[in-house]
Amino acid sequence: MGRASRATPVARRSRYAPAVGLFFLAPLVGEYLLGSLAVTDLLGMVSVAPLYGGGAILIRETARRLRLGWPSILLMALSYAIVEEGLILHTLVNRDALGLGLLEYGYISAVGTSAWWTIYVLTIHTVWSIAVPIALVEALTTRNRLDPWLRWPSTVVVALVFLAGCALTFGYIQGEYPYRLSAPQWTGMLVAIVALLGAAVWLGRRPRRAPTLRTPPSPTTVGTTFFALGSTWMLLLLAAVVLGGAIPGLAISGRVSDDVPARLIVAGQLAVLAAGSLTLVRWSGRSRWDDTHRTAVATGLLLAYAWYGVVQQLLTDVPRAVDIAGNVVLALGAGVLARVAMRHASHHD
Repeated sequence: MGRASRATPVARRSRYAPAVGLFFLAPLVGEYLLGSLAVTDLLGMVSVAPLYGGGAILIRETARRLRLGWPSILLMALSYAIVEEGLILHTLVNRDALGLGLLEYGYISAVGTSAWWTIYVLTIHTVWSIAVPIALVEALTTRNRLDPWLRWPSTVVVALVFLAGCALTFGYIQGEYPYRLSAPQWTGMLVAIVALLGAAVWLGRRPRRAPTLRTPPSPTTVGTTFFALGSTWMLLLLAAVVLGGAIPGLAISGRVSDDVPARLIVAGQLAVLAAGSLTLVRWSGRSRWDDTHRTAVATGLLLAYAWYGVVQQLLTDVPRAVDIAGNVVLALGAGVLARVAMRHASHHD
């Protein structure tokens, strides 16, 4: 009895450690590594960690508790993206959101939004803010990595923390950039969120197809491929901003020209999404596709985000040596994390 009771705190810490790691890794990747928040703005963690970290934990715990797969995680991550950018920040519909003019480039009056921004921002949250951190933390988890990390009381606490983060961020945005969603906007977003969550559960409950007999490419090839796809995605962002003048409120916007049409950027975005999706579906359906391959996808995408964060800082007109150095350190840290995650994943059963 005494030996079991002494082991209990250790077991509890080992169970909670991955959740704590995900709580902080999600905002570090989603905002700081990207360069949207400077490393000196540590107070930003007060709002972004509950929002990003809380959301990532809730999605991961729900998927693992219901025994759902990665397609379901991605659908739930997309619903999170709509919550953040649509219901909280209003960047999907408010032309004055954040004072950056995010919707002016390729604005479609019939639907009240910009195609390039909607595709871009929903994708980065789905992939980089939620999916990549979950994959990396699970790769680093040695025991019971596909089991729920939290019991129900702890999950409720995380849900409350997430809601607090939503409220805090919403309150700040309303104070700085007040906007009221119309009834059709509310309805459309809520329907989309519920539909995505329902599709996630339905898809996760479907019988999975037997893997094909073909062997997937090596993890190195997988990681390199998704680094290239992620880098192409970020290059499209640079092209939209620097060549197309897509975000008027940014110092780097239109730095070279403003002649690149939005429809060209949207076509490129859709091409990258299609190529990435088809490649992932095709390779993951093969026998011997394992944790090392899944982690290679995440690390390739992570490193693409890392170089962009450094470039974004270098392109700003305001000299900020500390911020640039901070993003270089974060990029190097991402490289170390990718290597460690790959090494851990290769030892999974």
